[in-house]
Amino acid sequence: MATDVMPPSQTLLPVSQPSETSDLFPDSRSQLFRSKIQKKAQTKIDLLKFLGQGRKKLTSIETQRIISVLDETIKRIELASLFCYAADNLDRFKVVLGSELTCAIREHQRLQNNMQNLLSRLEEGGNFHREEDKEGSRINIEEQGHSLSMLKQGIISCVKNTLRHFQANPTACNTLRAELFARDPAIELLLQNLSELRAFLFERLLTTPLEENEKIHYLQEMNQRDKKNREIIAILEGELAAAIQDRDTKRKYKVETEIENWIQKYDLDMGEKQEELEQIETVYAEEKIELKDLREKLELLEQEYRQVKEERELAQKKKEEEERELAIKNRAAALIQALWKGYLVRKVLRLRKKGKKKGRKGKGKGKGQGKGQGKRQGKKGKK
Repeated sequence: MATDVMPPSQTLLPVSQPSETSDLFPDSRSQLFRSKIQKKAQTKIDLLKFLGQGRKKLTSIETQRIISVLDETIKRIELASLFCYAADNLDRFKVVLGSELTCAIREHQRLQNNMQNLLSRLEEGGNFHREEDKEGSRINIEEQGHSLSMLKQGIISCVKNTLRHFQANPTACNTLRAELFARDPAIELLLQNLSELRAFLFERLLTTPLEENEKIHYLQEMNQRDKKNREIIAILEGELAAAIQDRDTKRKYKVETEIENWIQKYDLDMGEKQEELEQIETVYAEEKIELKDLREKLELLEQEYRQVKEERELAQKKKEEEERELAIKNRAAALIQALWKGYLVRKVLRLRKKGKKKGRKGKGKGKGQGKGQGKRQGKKGKK
């Protein structure tokens, strides 16, 4: 039976690409180095094809039988590890298993329980008879050991018989194998190890003895080439390190020279700037003294200005007060004059009215008296 598997990955030597350090070597030497690497890579590809590492199937009947036996063993262990789970859940699997498988699983469960009981008795009996008659305990242990070997043979026969029944019932086989969660972790580890063994064995069986010898010869040749290549690489790395060191030395000298020139230029510029700064500070000090004198003069002028301003304000206030008093006096005089004139006018009017009344009453009296009275009234009105 042919079985498919992925072939081992083919690892090729990388073709060297030009790097920044390629300018350190002559062009002819670098081209020769790259051509050698390309030839070695092509040779390895041809040898891998010749050795048949791209094969995915087993060609001989013997190798196919070996893999088939290992696959069948893994399947049977997967089934046998679930017998106890099936016995504990017979009500669930009873319909799928059928009567024959159900009886076989019950028998397996019975034998396993008997073995566990016997092992428990052996352990307890060994502890109990440790200080009693050694001869009698030895005979009892031998009998129990014989019973244990018989139980082992019975369990082996029962397992074989149960596996035959499962082989005849593929549906029950697939149903029970689907219960992966019920398997014991130790059995899972065993199955994992067997699967790894199967993969390793398959890889080994893909290669024939002749191909194996050729592969060994090829690996030895590759080791020798690798050793030579390492020596060449060590030499080239030494030359590269020397070239890099020389280049770094030149670059370092150039950088140091530039730094020294920049330092000198900086010192010169800073000297000029320092002189200019000192001159500016001198001018600043002189102007500061002048500014101080001007501020003192300004303070004196401000004091004089404030004094003059205060005097002017006082004079202005005094003038305004005098003008205000004069205006009040003028208004008072005008008012008094107006009142006095009004009084005189009213008095004259009253006298005239009185005179008219007297004249009307004394028409019979002489005119001289009337003229004299009129003159007197006229004089009073003038007054």
